[in-house]
Amino acid sequence: MQTINVLGVTLRNYSLKEAMAQTDSFLRNGALNTIVNLSADMLVEAGKDESYRQFLEEADMTVLDDRETRAALGLSLKGHGHEAESGIYFKEFIRRNVREHNTVYLLTETAEQMQWLKQEIAEVSPKISFVGNHVYTAEEKLETIMNDLNEAAPRVILSVLPFTVQSQLMREGRKYLNAEVWFAFRPEEILKKSRDTLTDRLRTKHSRRMLSRQLLQYEKTSTED
Repeated sequence: MQTINVLGVTLRNYSLKEAMAQTDSFLRNGALNTIVNLSADMLVEAGKDESYRQFLEEADMTVLDDRETRAALGLSLKGHGHEAESGIYFKEFIRRNVREHNTVYLLTETAEQMQWLKQEIAEVSPKISFVGNHVYTAEEKLETIMNDLNEAAPRVILSVLPFTVQSQLMREGRKYLNAEVWFAFRPEEILKKSRDTLTDRLRTKHSRRMLSRQLLQYEKTSTED
């Protein structure tokens, strides 16, 4: 594990082996541990938004599970081949929870995201044990979601929600939920992958270029200071 600074955001970069060892400890330590799947968009926003930066730094583990984003940050793709693949941590995360018969709850902002998440999980393993799912609406109280999660009592929560809702729920979850792991994704990144259109692929490339440019500007400013 190495500590890295990205646009003023302090993050821990794990190899796949280290990330899985950390995940194993999360599933056994008796507390709710938070994992955030990073994207180029998230890093760009965290470099500008203090509350976003704090959310990422508060996470128990952040995962750079995208090959191109890692390359944009100048991080070596350890292990080559298998470990360098995009999405490899997600796949190993699902397989680990299937082997340990852990129950899973899905929480998304839209039905489209819910469908994508279920499909991605099924492609890794159809044997995952679901205990519930919920599509969030802006009108409902967050307390309703927390009550539903407590009633379902999953060991693992996977969520795709807007930043403000996701961060608030994860913070409250630490106090009140008996789950072991909360694994969060960014809605925009999931939407791009589920649609996989030329427009969305171009937007993803633009986000990575924007990240590279901001990194260069940040390094220049830091040097001048």
